[in-house]
Amino acid sequence: MPTKTSSIRVAPVALHRGFERRINRVAVVKSLRRRVALTMGVFGVIVGVGAGLPAYGQSLEQPVTVPQTQSLAVVNTPDTALTIARDTYTVYVPPALQYPLAPGTSLSSGFGPRQCNGCSTYHEGVDLTPGAGTPISAIAAGVVVVASSAGPLGVHAEIEHVINGESVRSVYAHMETGSLTLRVGDPVLVGQVIGTVGDTGNSYGAHLHFELHPQGASAVDPYGWLAARIG
Repeated sequence: MPTKTSSIRVAPVALHRGFERRINRVAVVKSLRRRVALTMGVFGVIVGVGAGLPAYGQSLEQPVTVPQTQSLAVVNTPDTALTIARDTYTVYVPPALQYPLAPGTSLSSGFGPRQCNGCSTYHEGVDLTPGAGTPISAIAAGVVVVASSAGPLGVHAEIEHVINGESVRSVYAHMETGSLTLRVGDPVLVGQVIGTVGDTGNSYGAHLHFELHPQGASAVDPYGWLAARIG
């Protein structure tokens, strides 16, 4: 005898509208919470990575400077000029003290007592004869205190120096007319040309009359004084 089966259909239960709205609201809130959590996590990772970038970037941007120095030692002796070749240029260091004319220049009259026709019996300087027009150099740095073309010295100049702490006055006389361009108060460097050998004033032939007066006192043998300090 065949068995009969029967199916029972269950009708969906109709929920109250108010309860259905509450269920939907809960589902939406849970979905939003998951999205917010995910977003905040990603943001936290970005912020964490970004926080470390400025310091790293700054350390890369700061230049590294390696100081480079060059030194040049110059040693000079008082009797000779010093020339130093350096790369593509030359450094010239003048001596602190020098002769007014080239060493070995002939001497026509020395210092001290002398006998000559029409000249002083006591010579307060030396007469040097390198030839007319020869440049005359200042023996050291100083200041011009006399610049004149009058009197028995003819065209002459006097320069005040401080040499090794000692005040010294040098005198250059009988220079050529027009060769002296210095004025009182002008500063002078060692070796600077102050005029040329001439025959002005009480002179008997072109020569340089040269005197030295240490401490503003009486004249001394100028070449002996220089030789003791130059060597």
